[in-house]
Amino acid sequence: MTMNNNLKKTIWLAGGGTGGHISPAISIYENLVSKGMNPILITLEKNKDYPPIKNITSTAKKNNPVIFYRASPIPKSIKSVILFIKNINYSFKMLNIENSKVRPDAIVAFGGYPVFPVLLWALFHKVSFYLHEQNVRYGMMTKLFSFKAKNVFLSFPQKNYSAKEILTGNPLRSIFLGYNLKKNKTIKKPVKKTVLKNKKVTIRKILLLGGSQGASDINQMYLEMCKTNYFKDDIITISTGKIDYNHILKTSKASGRKKDVISPFIEDVPKVMMDNDFIISRSGSGMIFEILWSQKPACFIPYPHAASDHQKYNSLAISNFGHYETIDIRPFDAVLAMNKFVWFLSTYNEKGIVMVNNPNQIPLNAHQLITDHLIRDLK
Repeated sequence: MTMNNNLKKTIWLAGGGTGGHISPAISIYENLVSKGMNPILITLEKNKDYPPIKNITSTAKKNNPVIFYRASPIPKSIKSVILFIKNINYSFKMLNIENSKVRPDAIVAFGGYPVFPVLLWALFHKVSFYLHEQNVRYGMMTKLFSFKAKNVFLSFPQKNYSAKEILTGNPLRSIFLGYNLKKNKTIKKPVKKTVLKNKKVTIRKILLLGGSQGASDINQMYLEMCKTNYFKDDIITISTGKIDYNHILKTSKASGRKKDVISPFIEDVPKVMMDNDFIISRSGSGMIFEILWSQKPACFIPYPHAASDHQKYNSLAISNFGHYETIDIRPFDAVLAMNKFVWFLSTYNEKGIVMVNNPNQIPLNAHQLITDHLIRDLK
């Protein structure tokens, strides 16, 4: 087994089930590469075709930039117990193969059930590990393994911090880091006012983000917005997901909304965010930090089935950092949600935008903070 030298450390970055766990790991991976470290991503086999993963495997000069493995949720039946153990055995095999080449100096896990085999392996092999918690409330993996972690990197501020906890924020995707926003400057983009038929009309640009798969609640809300004259002069952009795309496109056209942009998926999210005045979105940690980056006023509609209701608590945690509102209606009522958004628009004061990139509040440079901490700690 090859021993690492003191300069180029090998760091495994584990993130599995969803983009919300994978994207932060990739952000740290890219920054570690830029610092001359030897990072290796560990993710599920099903993520082989995830575009950022494919990009790393196709362009990396190293032989094994990514380890693919298998994992199952915590078992709830005898059949699932068998699969759970089988996948752990398979994962240990894959990790042992990589370990036989170069032993990791440390592991960073980004949450979700898929990191369980990796952290269990770390305990057995006495490899130091760190945890990154994306949400306000500890997820199950953080609860299970924080007692042995060297540090727990936190995305959101807490009232009290343990000796292990460090506020870093949630790493942004590289597509956001490529945009050169002026540091400590609030971006002020006035809502456009124009004259139509000798009458001053406020034209707002509103962005509805349903994520890569779309969000049925947000899609329903847009359909209600199509029915009312209140938004007739506004330009709305919505990412619908593939399933509802054709229906929403057809309904939008039938409603006479010729200027709206209907898309199943938005590639250049930073550009679209900066082109709009207001945002309606889910409140996963990744999306929240991207909206914090944009410094645009936003309404959050939490996914009601998120583990430990973390999306609701994520959005509530940033309510004092800008013009943000949580629209949490269960069961969801699209008309009521739309009316709350109308109220939100009526209370907006552009001069009242709160600075969000003060490091004492919510850091927006987590990729640097985490990377620098790892390099210092591993010297």
